[in-house]
Amino acid sequence: MFDRRFYKKSAKNQLRGRLGTAALATLVSFVIIAIITATPAAERINSSTNAIPASYAIIDSTETQTAQIPSYGAPGFTPNISFSSVPFIIILFYLSVTGILSFSLCHLFNVYYSNPSKIPFSEFIRGFSHPFKAAFTCIWIFLWICFWFCIFIIPGFVKSYAYSQTFFILAENPKIGVLKAVRMSKIMTKGYKADLFVMTLSFIGWNILAAFTFGILQLWLTPYTMLSFTNAYKDLKAMAIRSGVLTQEDFN
Repeated sequence: MFDRRFYKKSAKNQLRGRLGTAALATLVSFVIIAIITATPAAERINSSTNAIPASYAIIDSTETQTAQIPSYGAPGFTPNISFSSVPFIIILFYLSVTGILSFSLCHLFNVYYSNPSKIPFSEFIRGFSHPFKAAFTCIWIFLWICFWFCIFIIPGFVKSYAYSQTFFILAENPKIGVLKAVRMSKIMTKGYKADLFVMTLSFIGWNILAAFTFGILQLWLTPYTMLSFTNAYKDLKAMAIRSGVLTQEDFN
């Protein structure tokens, strides 16, 4: 049974007394995003560090219509960004950095889940050991979400939640192929996408409050959100194995 209240309550307990590394990893991630979006090459990219659900506006240079695309990175960490006639190579670069950071954060919070002791910052650094796979994963998911969003808005949102467990799967076992991880995520989230959506909405109040703290609250909110979704991932994984739609060997 998907129990978002339990996942969130557990996340608070898991962070109690050991927020330091998670907050520092969040700060480093946001600083990196801020730096790459402040460069002259990315001057047309407008970003913020709001937590999920993130929106992405892709604006055709000949049209005025805007398509809103939800999060493609790790749940809890996908800074909002507006792509407006931005060179494709810049978009790829941004997606690559977002993917690498998402992979590292998912690795970090997988460790938070499994290890009750204080977590060293080196665990966050260790998450950077698979940059190419992380970058490709983010780009691959983004392209598929764009494809589904071009068909209609609702499929785009639905598929974003179908792919939402991919980074957690890969961070837990990087030997799994990206395409297999995406398929596994779709299987795991079957019947639970609405629950994940409601869980996303449950953080909106916190994000509004964080806006009044000039983002300072995000140093706690992002780890809280990420760890809540990590707990959800672990439960979805267990339920998928119990039901027989996936096996432990799939995750190994």
